[in-house]
Amino acid sequence: MRYLEDQPDFFTRHPDLFGQLTLKHEVGGGAVSLIEHQVHTLRARGQELNQQLRDLVNVARENDALGARLHRFALAMIDAGSRMTRSTAPASSAPGISPRRRGSETPARTRRCAARVRGQRRSALERIAQTL
Repeated sequence: MRYLEDQPDFFTRHPDLFGQLTLKHEVGGGAVSLIEHQVHTLRARGQELNQQLRDLVNVARENDALGARLHRFALAMIDAGSRMTRSTAPASSAPGISPRRRGSETPARTRRCAARVRGQRRSALERIAQTL
């Protein structure tokens, strides 16, 4: 008791101790009892913890939504990649079709092929953007 008299700011420096105290509520006059202060401190701490919990739940929901968008994006990228691979596969890989001779492609044909691939990539990216 003497220590607390010598350290009047003890409970101000250690507010967490209020939650561990058990005090009688016998106060006369206009003074505020320790138990009332303890209850006030615990309620404020409880409100802080509830707000933190609400914030964490909101962040978790946002993370779930972001994860779902990322999953859809990955699936769309995989789908777009497999479509481009099928459409641009070399003729030698198709069954029953003989491979072309090297050098038989003209520069114009090469440009058309490259333009077709760019168009496929662009349309695949547009489809992906629509799913997000």
